[in-house]
Order: sequence, then C-alpha cells, then structure tokens
Amino acid sequence: MWLTLFLKECRMWCKSILFLGYIAMIVFFYLTQMGSEDIPIKPEPGQESYGYHYSTKESDIMRTATENLLQEYCNGIYVTYPIGFYKAVRLNEEKTARMEVILQKLTGTTAEEFQEITDNYKESSGFEEKDGMLVKIEGSPLSLTVRTDIPYKEFLSYMAQAAELIGKGSSYSKDTVVNNARVPLTYEEALKDYNEIYKKDRLSGAYARLFCDYMGILLGVLPVFFITARILKDKHSKVVNVIYGKSISSITLITARYAAICFMLFVPVLLLSFLPLSQAVYAGKTAGITVDYLAFLKYCTGWLLPSILVVTALGYFIGELTEQVLPILVQVVWWFGSIFASSNNMIGGFGFNLIPRFNTLGNYQAFQAGIHQLIQNRFVYTLSAVVLMAAVIYLYDCKRKGIYGRNGKISKNNIRQSKA
Repeated sequence: MWLTLFLKECRMWCKSILFLGYIAMIVFFYLTQMGSEDIPIKPEPGQESYGYHYSTKESDIMRTATENLLQEYCNGIYVTYPIGFYKAVRLNEEKTARMEVILQKLTGTTAEEFQEITDNYKESSGFEEKDGMLVKIEGSPLSLTVRTDIPYKEFLSYMAQAAELIGKGSSYSKDTVVNNARVPLTYEEALKDYNEIYKKDRLSGAYARLFCDYMGILLGVLPVFFITARILKDKHSKVVNVIYGKSISSITLITARYAAICFMLFVPVLLLSFLPLSQAVYAGKTAGITVDYLAFLKYCTGWLLPSILVVTALGYFIGELTEQVLPILVQVVWWFGSIFASSNNMIGGFGFNLIPRFNTLGNYQAFQAGIHQLIQNRFVYTLSAVVLMAAVIYLYDCKRKGIYGRNGKISKNNIRQSKA
C-alpha cells in the first residue's frame, strides 16, 4: 500500500508544471553560478598572484579591517548588506567626526596628523573619464596603518563602535570583522592548497562542497512550495472528505506523500551533480589521479538532504495546521534570515544555520576544522524533520477523527451517515 501510494505521488509530480519549473531553476542556477568554475592549476614560482584566502591571524584581521575602514572613510561611502543586499551608507557630519576619532585611536595619530594625511590622499585620488567611463585614479598611498601596540580586545571595541555608526550589515561588527581578513596567498600556501585539493580531496570532494554550497541556497526554500501546493490541492478539490473516510492509516498516507516530495526534489539534484563530477573526472585524469566517484552522493546526502527534509516537514506541519499559504511566508522569512546570517561567513559558516556555506573550491583544512560542526548542524535538522513529521501525523489523525478542525468533523459525520 505504501509503495503504491508513493509511486502514484511521484508520477503525479512528474507531470507537474511546478516540478518542471524546479528542474529548470536548479539547472539555470548551476550554470550561472558554478558552471564556469575553473579547474585548479598548479601554481608556479614567480607568478604575479596566487589568489587570496581568509586569514584567522589577529594581526591580519586588525590590519585588513583598519585598511578597509580607512578606505571607506576616504571614499565617503561605507558598504553594507543590511538584509543581504548591497547598500551604500553616507555618514552625516556628526558621525563622520566620531568615525575620525575612532580611526585616530586605531592608527595612533593626532587629529592634525590624521587630517593632513587623509586630505592629501583625497586630493591625489579621484575619478576621471576614460572611453566614456569613470575610472578611479589611485593617488599617493594612504600611509596609515593600525597601531602595532593596540590590544586585540581594544581593537574589537573600536570596530564595534564603527559598526554602530555605519549601521547594520557592515564589515566591522563582532561577527563579521573576524571573517573578512582577505590576504594574498604565497606560493607555498597556494601549492599546499593545490596539493590538498588533488591528494586529500581527490578533486571531486572540493567540487562536491562547492556544489552543495550553491544548491543549498535553493533547497532552503523551494521544497515549501511543493508541500503547500499539495495541501492546497486537496483543500480546493474537496478530496479531503473522501480521504478522511478511507481505511488507509494516517502514517501511511502522510509518510508516502512526504517521501515522494523529498525524493522528487533530491533526485534531480543528484542527476545534476553528474555535470561537476564529470568535470572533476576530466581534471583528475589530466593530473593522473583517481577521483572519488561517490563524493557527490555522500556530500549531497549528508549536506543537502537534511535541508529538503526539514523545510518540507515544517511546511507540512504549518500547512496542515492552517490550510493556507502561511508555510511559504514563514519559510521565506527563515530562508532570508539564513542567507543574511551566512553572508557574514561564506567559508565554513556552519553553526546551526539552515544554509551552511563553504563558497570556495578547495581550502581543505578550513573544511576539516569545521566538519564536526557541520555534522551536528545536519543531524539537528534531520532530527527536527522527524519530530515535525510525527507532529503532522498526529495532527492529521486528529483531523480525521474530528478532534481538530472543521473539515475533520464534517468527515466524521459523513462516515457515520454512510455506515447507517
């Protein structure tokens, strides 16, 4: 009975416009976001640049944050992402004066020294028109750096004051300032990262993490549209009265529908993963290594499936509770908050966020350092999905018995009449 119902639900979704739209969306998102990802190339001595990485050293954090703040002060525009989207902030005279005091304390300069240095920099830099476009002119170097004797805690307090002046979404809050120390890689560091990608990650692991990072964004919200559509379809077709009178158990009905939706959402993602897997296989053969062919299956199951499970389960519970579009509204708010929270740390930003991020191809050591946190994260959401589904089964059973909900009572009366 369960398998028959499960297959029936799957066939129904295969013919759904919503399902076809879902496939088109994940394919388009993959091609535009990850499809052009370059194959890692072995670094050679003497290259002009070896890329960048995010440092966790206090000295790097202090230096880069101070330099960024100084640059934004001189430009007069502070970059923020208050709700996940870019917003330019300009401070009034009062706040600008307070920002100057903070920068003077960070750089160890007097008000006169600070004003003279920044004024000279502003006068020598600016924009000029070239080929119909405005091009930034870099003037004399801004010869201001963070004090070498400043304690790290004191530095963080100044950054917090700067963040308060600028507003939400800046790069200087307590949670963001420690994750934005972007520093150039040395040849040795670049070579180490390359060797880890090919030898420890076997290349496919690095591609699988980046694939899950991108797909996790979509799977943090799309499943709720499927379950809400299924619930509303029953409501508008008036089929609930018929279902309530069936002998099939609530647990069979609910779990079959739930499993079918999760299955139909997960399988296209797995099939899509063959594209980056083939890219990894090609790169691996070129480099003379054998990739892990099961890497995408393992990463997708452990990373993406819990998101599908919990989003669908929460939508199912709220949908059965309200029989309205409220699940979509709730999930969009949660999804939006998760995107905003993860934007502060795109590499290893796991925590207990619905959408764990690791937006880089490589950085094996950083992933290994946070893998236990990621496992805990995914376990908590999987367990939450199980609890929510138990609540859905109980709620649905109550509705069938007439204990909860107007529809349940009508169904119960109809059953009694039909037996008479």
